[in-house]
Amino acid sequence: MHLAAPAGIADTCAMSKITNLRQVRKQVDRVKKSVQATENASLHGRTKAQKVLEASQSARARKMLDEHRLEDDEEAQGTP
Repeated sequence: MHLAAPAGIADTCAMSKITNLRQVRKQVDRVKKSVQATENASLHGRTKAQKVLEASQSARARKMLDEHRLEDDEEAQGTP
């Protein structure tokens, strides 16, 4: 004995999509990590390249100041 669905209902009823819970969990974790990374980037701000550039510019400026110093620190303090 086979029961058939009415003609209008059979077209609208489709089988649901099978969901792999492990893949969904991993996808949710990836999204959470991405959100956390974005928040950290906005909080801490600079990339490694920017930090290196700023450090080299600072070192160059310090070197230029040292080269143009008129007297040594020892002479400024009054010690021979």
